[in-house]
Amino acid sequence: MNDIDISENGKSSICDKDRVKRGLWSPEEDAIIKSYIENNQYDLGCWYSLPQKAGLIRCGKSCRLRWLNYLRPNLKLGGYTEEEDNIICSIYHKYGRRQQLPDYILLKLKLGVQLSKILSKKRGLSLEEKREKMLQIFYDSQSFYLLGPKKGVITQSVKDVVQSLVDDDLVSKDKIGTSVYFWSLPSCAGNQLRNVSRKLDSDLQSSKKRHAELVDQCNALKKGREESDEREEALEELKAIELKYNELKDEMGQYADNDPAAFEAMRNAIEVAHAAANRWTDNIFTLRQWCSSNFPHAKEQLEHVYFEAGITDDLDYLESSPVPLSAVVDQIPESSP
Repeated sequence: MNDIDISENGKSSICDKDRVKRGLWSPEEDAIIKSYIENNQYDLGCWYSLPQKAGLIRCGKSCRLRWLNYLRPNLKLGGYTEEEDNIICSIYHKYGRRQQLPDYILLKLKLGVQLSKILSKKRGLSLEEKREKMLQIFYDSQSFYLLGPKKGVITQSVKDVVQSLVDDDLVSKDKIGTSVYFWSLPSCAGNQLRNVSRKLDSDLQSSKKRHAELVDQCNALKKGREESDEREEALEELKAIELKYNELKDEMGQYADNDPAAFEAMRNAIEVAHAAANRWTDNIFTLRQWCSSNFPHAKEQLEHVYFEAGITDDLDYLESSPVPLSAVVDQIPESSP
């Protein structure tokens, strides 16, 4: 390694432009500066003397930039996250277009650019941000359609954002004559939040009361249900009774067709169907008579329609009475025991 001279003022002359190495850093140089800083716990506030102590033919500024921007262990590599983009945009809105990001922000986010270069990262407002800005306009002015674009809310979305505020009772709406008026006061928002808070407190108390009732009910149900031999025997007996009940129920289902109640229901259904058939037959005759009276010249067409619908000349009322229950019973064979 070449010797390094010390100037009269105590500073190394290695930073002379003619003597320092410039350009890309080699992997060997990266290893030297990284090993020296990590092994010697070097004070990062004094970069001017680091090249001499580490044995590098570089100036202190070059070492500082190389360490901070590429070699430090807490450096985040890769693309920016959404959270970092939001931080950049918020700093831009705070400091303006012509200002430069503070150094500690640049180092934290691994940035070395001016704010004018992050304009491409400036994102649009979310719905919640638009709602907040429009609500603030209501507090400050009455011309929300004109001031919306100045707050970053495009004109096309002003109506939808205002309607969402109306739906959430954050903005009041009333129609007077042919005009629709919107208004919102800071006191109204405060009152609404207090009402919501009181409702939540009431719901919380109700939930606590219900929880206590359920705990008491659970404790009461546990009494008498402790595990014991007597309880196990009772459960086994109950299981056997339920099994026997299901068997008897299945056996009864085999005789369901011979149930007198089923026969009675069948007879009632037959009577209802018989009456309905005669009623609809009467309706058909009435309709045919009405068509013949009102359309005498369309007799052939009407007859064709009747035929297509299945209405023939032999259609007549059901004169016979419903089959009696005794006749139905006689036709059913006796069930085997």
